[in-house]
Amino acid sequence: MHAMQARFRRIGLTLALAACTGNVVGAIPPSQFQFKNTVKLETGAQPGGWKAAQVIITLGSRYGVAVCQIEVGVPERNRVGPVSDIDAQLAAAAAADSAARVALGGGPRFSAVICRTFIDEMQRRLAAEIEGARVSPFITAGLSPTKWP
Repeated sequence: MHAMQARFRRIGLTLALAACTGNVVGAIPPSQFQFKNTVKLETGAQPGGWKAAQVIITLGSRYGVAVCQIEVGVPERNRVGPVSDIDAQLAAAAAADSAARVALGGGPRFSAVICRTFIDEMQRRLAAEIEGARVSPFITAGLSPTKWP
């Protein structure tokens, strides 16, 4: 029970800070995106293979909290070349931070709308950085999601 109380205090603090400043507070660390291979890359220089990470992200604003389950998928190799886990983690974290600002900047809305806005905006930003990247609600079975915060 103590861990749950601490979590609610952290969320409350984030909400209080957001309410006071009107800004998004916090940033998701790249390490939250734990990519696992789901489609093996065949030998050769052709694009292919696939890896995915699942994260449960809590977005809070002065209007409330939305808990979004997202899956980020990237090719092992695209037309540009190999996509390392580190590059995918950095790009996913940057896209998530930017998408959170957009999703939370629209005023009071249902949590489902906030999550859909977050996913769509993150998809747009991540695809601009990594060709072939996809962001969606959870779709791949067998992955172990991380949680933020």
